[in-house]
Amino acid sequence: MIPARILKGLLEIARAIGRWAIEKLAYRTAQWLIHYMEGRVEVFLERRRRAMRRGNDSRVEWLDGRIKRWGAAIRWLRSHVQSLAKASVRAYCQVTNAALREIPRVAAGERYRRAA
Repeated sequence: MIPARILKGLLEIARAIGRWAIEKLAYRTAQWLIHYMEGRVEVFLERRRRAMRRGNDSRVEWLDGRIKRWGAAIRWLRSHVQSLAKASVRAYCQVTNAALREIPRVAAGERYRRAA
């Protein structure tokens, strides 16, 4: 059996690795999302250019609004990546804290051991 101190240490190491992984995943996901959104804005700009050539003013206005909204979302995401990553880590810690409360901190073999 694993002594409780070792078990507790291993759980803390696993939680630290999990926090690190969640933070890195949040950063990578945000960067991927920003890249995707920038690509979509390029598509909207191309569609806007085509609509202007055809003289479809209502479509141009609609695309202008979409480009502005997506641009604002990209700027917001860029400026809040760190706070989003921290929020993800906090949520992870809450889940793991709740799960760790269910695990007994003392191994079953050590629970009733008495000094002779």
